[in-house]
Amino acid sequence: MKIVDRKILLNPGPATTTDTVKNAMVVEDICPREEEFGSLIEGIKSDLVKVVHGEGVYKCALFAASGTGGLEAAITSAVPNDKKILVIENGAYGARMVKIAETFGIEVVQ
Repeated sequence: MKIVDRKILLNPGPATTTDTVKNAMVVEDICPREEEFGSLIEGIKSDLVKVVHGEGVYKCALFAASGTGGLEAAITSAVPNDKKILVIENGAYGARMVKIAETFGIEVVQ
């Protein structure tokens, strides 16, 4: 197994990973237009629904986004029009959540 130089990240986001994790990610690329990719995605969606015991009740929708994109999707789709969101603002992500909510006209309680 090849040893991978370790870089220390000093910002919010992905944490450093072990060499075994890095090496596990070194695989051949799969084209999104190939059947193998579609099968892989369908398997992931099915397994995620199983994790929450939602078979037959829930469906999973995957989309590509950054952490901020995920926050935006969650805030804008989960907070009803007449409700507020509680944000514990204790750093960059909390501040970002407040900004996202305010941008979409969602009242924030801090």
